[in-house]
Amino acid sequence: MYAVAILTAMTFITVWGGAAEQAGGPLLLLAVGAFGGMLPLVLSMNREAPPTPVVELMFDRLRLPRTAELADTVELTYREIDALFLRPGRSGFLWIGAAEASFMYPVRRFSRVEDAERLHDELRARISARLPDGDEPVATFAMAAESSLAP
Repeated sequence: MYAVAILTAMTFITVWGGAAEQAGGPLLLLAVGAFGGMLPLVLSMNREAPPTPVVELMFDRLRLPRTAELADTVELTYREIDALFLRPGRSGFLWIGAAEASFMYPVRRFSRVEDAERLHDELRARISARLPDGDEPVATFAMAAESSLAP
């Protein structure tokens, strides 16, 4: 966010600097450019962190939030999940795929990176334990994850 603010101020000064200098007001231009450049930073400082997605794990199904506001949810059985993928790191995401819909939750939406990793591991464990052929889909998920992370 700091980079955006600085680049905005620099662009403003560069583009309008020549015209303002010829008009005799470079100090005013500098003040307006600094204010305009720092405005996105000031506006984002008091924003609340986005809520952590609430995924409810039940015995044979899970409830996933459909929207970013977490107001609407969808229930899926563990059998309906045909893709489960976690791209690690703070800039990664947790992706849960089903025939009905795909759900992608950025890791930064979780309170901690470990929360996303723990949810991923718990989902894999429940799919493996609750389905008669549970190890087969989990192995497929792992192969898909390895192939997508390979360089």
